[in-house]
Amino acid sequence: MHGGFHPKSRTLRLYASRKEGGRGLVSVRVTIQDETSEIHKYIKDKAPTDGVLSECLRQWGTDDEVLEEEPSWEDKPLHGMYHRNITEVADLKKSYQWLERAGLKDSTEALILAAQEQALSTRAIEAQIYHTRQDPRCRLCKEAPETVQHITAGCKMLAGKAYMERHNQVAGIVYRNICAEYGLETPSSKWETPPKVVENDRAKILWDFQIQTDRMVMNQPDIVVVVDKEQRRAVVVDVAIPSDGNIRRKEHEKLEKYQGLREELEKAWKVKATVVPVVIGALGAVTPKLDEWLQHIPGSTSDISVQKSAVLGTARILRRGLPANNNMSGGGKRKTRGNPQGNAIEEDLLPGEVDVANKLTESTTMEAIQANIIAELKKVQDDLKKDFNDRMDALKTEVSGYREEMGRRMDGFAADMKEVTERVSEAEQRVADMEEFNVDVKDALGQALQLQLELQTRITDLEARSRRNNIRIHGIAEGAEGTNVQVFVEDFLKSELPLASAALAIQRCHRSLGPKPPPTASPRSIVICFQEYKVKETVLCTAWAKRDLEFQGRRVFFDHDYPSDILFKRKAYNPVRKMLKERGHRFQTLYPARLRVLYNGEGGGDTVVYNSVEEVNCDLKKRGLFEAAHEDSTTAAPATRPRRPAATWESGRQRSKQAWSREELTKSIREKLKMFKSNTV
Repeated sequence: MHGGFHPKSRTLRLYASRKEGGRGLVSVRVTIQDETSEIHKYIKDKAPTDGVLSECLRQWGTDDEVLEEEPSWEDKPLHGMYHRNITEVADLKKSYQWLERAGLKDSTEALILAAQEQALSTRAIEAQIYHTRQDPRCRLCKEAPETVQHITAGCKMLAGKAYMERHNQVAGIVYRNICAEYGLETPSSKWETPPKVVENDRAKILWDFQIQTDRMVMNQPDIVVVVDKEQRRAVVVDVAIPSDGNIRRKEHEKLEKYQGLREELEKAWKVKATVVPVVIGALGAVTPKLDEWLQHIPGSTSDISVQKSAVLGTARILRRGLPANNNMSGGGKRKTRGNPQGNAIEEDLLPGEVDVANKLTESTTMEAIQANIIAELKKVQDDLKKDFNDRMDALKTEVSGYREEMGRRMDGFAADMKEVTERVSEAEQRVADMEEFNVDVKDALGQALQLQLELQTRITDLEARSRRNNIRIHGIAEGAEGTNVQVFVEDFLKSELPLASAALAIQRCHRSLGPKPPPTASPRSIVICFQEYKVKETVLCTAWAKRDLEFQGRRVFFDHDYPSDILFKRKAYNPVRKMLKERGHRFQTLYPARLRVLYNGEGGGDTVVYNSVEEVNCDLKKRGLFEAAHEDSTTAAPATRPRRPAATWESGRQRSKQAWSREELTKSIREKLKMFKSNTV
């Protein structure tokens, strides 16, 4: 235990258990009290059967001495400040586990615990507590007060090297575990700086690497970015060792800091990225979520390993920044007195002889010293000359080797540059060919789109002609037609419409295609196909003339059987027709999808034929009727029928079973384009 307890540290902490932040020693006083209590208990139990013990019990009694309970070290104003500060932000059990599992030296444990108790002799303590100093400022940066928190995590003079060494030691543990997980080469020493990039067929690991991103984000994490090529995931690990009271805030800060980088990695690398903060307090405090974060990192990094590394780094910083606290034993080297006996010679000589003897002795001594110095200097000179010659020979050999190596590398660079130049020329030629090819493709696509539009128009017209003899009846309830739709329709038309006794000549009739709707929905329409167009027109005009037709209490409507494209376009006029009807303007929907409006005196008293909904809205805006039509058009059906989504390039590539080279593929496409152009001319 030599040096295992700081003189200013709290004695009560020696006897607290290690899992509660103490040193785990057993108090002699408490041990004696426990043994005494056990002996008294034994005497009480054996006294009824043993005369001697009974007499002892009668004379001396067995009342146990009650020890006065001492206050806990956590309640002390100064020594318990650290424990109170981390109670709200840290996992206390994990924060003190290094005392049980790290296996540190007694002197290191004593130094860290003394730092936690503010027992180290800092300038702030000397100025504010001991009153032995007036200036409490740091001896290194000369700015902030020199406290334990300032030395361990806040001094700018220590940030460049000491803090960075501690940080890199913790980061190196995580890095080596990741390398071991993926079978990558690890640094031979923990003090060796890892390479920027290491990679194999399973993963790529980046150390302190600036990542190229599209946006200005924090793109250089402190430690590692791991890309798992098999699972397509990336882990951005960032280490911080702040003051123990700031660990929770620092953890949240790290998560916010690298969210932008996470989004950029997911977009650029097509991976699932995760930001993992590894935050350890300078004196060992850990956040409650540290274990959870370490589970996201590949490998087997334990919380005790990174905590031990951080505590050891802080101990080195304290020994450098506060050298007066290194000797904690309170001793030092013991000084001894010599036994002067040289005056015996001087007592046998006369005073004058003593002076001469002293002068001769001093002269002889000086000459001997000078001779020794000259000999030593000559020897040093010879050694330096020999060492210099050896070093020059080694340097010449090394420079010659470097020159040969650089020559070989330059030859390799020249060959690589030649290859790169050839590849760039080939790429430029390919780009020129692709530009010429793109012009042909654009022309062909333009012709294809024009041809598609014409074909669509022709198909719609052919569909409309095929439906010329058809009409639709809307509003007849599902199931009312029974088992024979044609018989039902003939009876309904003859009973409800004043038609002549001539035969209707119905070719076929049926419900519109589609699943049967529920009872609460509108019923499907009935499609009737007449053999003669004249009969169809007679039935439709008669139904329109009668207007109010009902069947089983529901209103029945008659209309043409339009193709779906024309029907969508005609429905787009519904808001406009509603507004015109409310304002008293007459209108008529012409085939295929045009609107003829007869405006009354309010609108100008003229007749206008519109070819599209956009044309109607533009004219209504000029006439001051646009607002009413626009309010209703927000809920109108779309003017065009929705199209089936186009096939993707991937579907075409999946259908291809033959492996094509670039030249064969280009030749095939050119031939198909020429054939397409010749067919469309």
